[in-house]
Amino acid sequence: MKLKSKLIIATMLLGNGISAHADTLASVLYGGTNRTLAACYIFNSGPGTVSILSKELISQAGTKIPLDVTSDCGSTIAAGSTCNISANISGVSGATICRFVISPSAANLRGGFDIRDSSNTVLNSSVLQ
Repeated sequence: MKLKSKLIIATMLLGNGISAHADTLASVLYGGTNRTLAACYIFNSGPGTVSILSKELISQAGTKIPLDVTSDCGSTIAAGSTCNISANISGVSGATICRFVISPSAANLRGGFDIRDSSNTVLNSSVLQ
């Protein structure tokens, strides 16, 4: 193989590694003193599966909040599928942040974030952006 061909292949391989990226969908909400549950949902409206690199609920202080066992987002989300994460936030002070990191792109994902009280009434909601 000629040196020029080797350089072209090496450049292509390096270029592929550099072009890989991830998108973040996130929102921050405060639900008042009666808040007990944070619930975050994403829907894949695109034609293919995307990877979920991370999914988390975070306190205003920056502490990760343990997810409930009912959270059903795995490491991927297939086309036409929905998944959610949720956590008890009754002891968490301040605002709560929902964040998903998606690869390669979140362009076809839509999501929402709710803060609820003990009777499951939505106190505050927002769209993930």
